[in-house]
Amino acid sequence: MMKTFTQIKSLIFLITMLCVQNFLSAQVMVFKVNAPANAAGTYSLYRAAFGPTDVNEIIETPIVVSIPENPCGGITNDMTGKIAFVNRGPCDFPNEADGNFISKVRYAEAAGAIAVIICNNANPVINPGLPAGETNDVNIKSFLMEKPDCDKIKLALGNGNVNGNIVLK
Repeated sequence: MMKTFTQIKSLIFLITMLCVQNFLSAQVMVFKVNAPANAAGTYSLYRAAFGPTDVNEIIETPIVVSIPENPCGGITNDMTGKIAFVNRGPCDFPNEADGNFISKVRYAEAAGAIAVIICNNANPVINPGLPAGETNDVNIKSFLMEKPDCDKIKLALGNGNVNGNIVLK
């Protein structure tokens, strides 16, 4: 009788822990822009399989498009304290190895970005998954965003500053 009771308690504990784990892993982050009106909205983000996976929000942070937009070999503009927008896509020879997700995120981090959004180059979005090589040195959040959403935000950036929020859905 006591053994059965202990087994039931263990089973309840296990089920509770699985529910908590599922709740925490189901936390989805989105990109929210409040102004200007032509960019305002909530946009889907697809989290990269590397870098921090916490759910700490990034609030009212300036968005900056990287220069060059497809950073093969590095980013030349200052990204300090900003969310970097970087284009997805291969690099031309001889920098073709720099065209992967991890190198673009590393370039954004080296330029001072606190997060990076890689703008997809086609739809539907295909999440890159885990790139080859070591990724333990990535300290900023990285996401993928659908091309039409990135294009809308980039258009608004052409007319002035835009702040973004990476928040829980």
